[in-house]
Amino acid sequence: KPEDDIWMGFKSRGRYEVQQAQKLGVRIEEADPNDANLEKMYGLMKLTSDRNKFFIRDSKFTTAYWEKFRELGQLKLFFAWHEDDLLSGAVILTNGSLAWYKDGGSTRTKSNLMAARLLQWEAMKVLKQAGITTYDLGGVPSPTVQLESSMHGIYVFKTAYSKETTELMPTLELPLSKRYALWTRVESHWLRVYNLLAHNLWW
Repeated sequence: KPEDDIWMGFKSRGRYEVQQAQKLGVRIEEADPNDANLEKMYGLMKLTSDRNKFFIRDSKFTTAYWEKFRELGQLKLFFAWHEDDLLSGAVILTNGSLAWYKDGGSTRTKSNLMAARLLQWEAMKVLKQAGITTYDLGGVPSPTVQLESSMHGIYVFKTAYSKETTELMPTLELPLSKRYALWTRVESHWLRVYNLLAHNLWW
């Protein structure tokens, strides 16, 4: 779509927060995905993970797949700055005319500046100029359960960029063993233990 149509497709809250970030002096750069900048990006992800208590892969794993996409020319890296403060970052993967928001992170510094909001809008414009026709912001909880979901904040952030949320067919599992019935009973308990004690063992 034309850029103006994309902009008007945002919810009013999304447009307002982008404009506020612009007024408050946030600047966005498409950064060279060199080793030093990828290290900065992982640092932002780690800060966000520690703050919000969610799991991310370790630095070795994460940088390994970033490097693979970088070698293919399919990785874009964006940073949001205010003065000399790095506030937010995003890794976006591309393939032909498609792009995916893969990884993001931010600090708590100057969180009122809404840097991550402006970052996504500026990234969309860069992607469009590069010939990208579809940009997938990734998963959110179903609108019917998002208020009770632990991912409610992610839902609010991502859906501000569109007045419609695309719901896809759910994942289906094909049991290959009779032991699957046992797994359905113990999975939630196992994952609870995993989240508390054994992040690295699972992977």
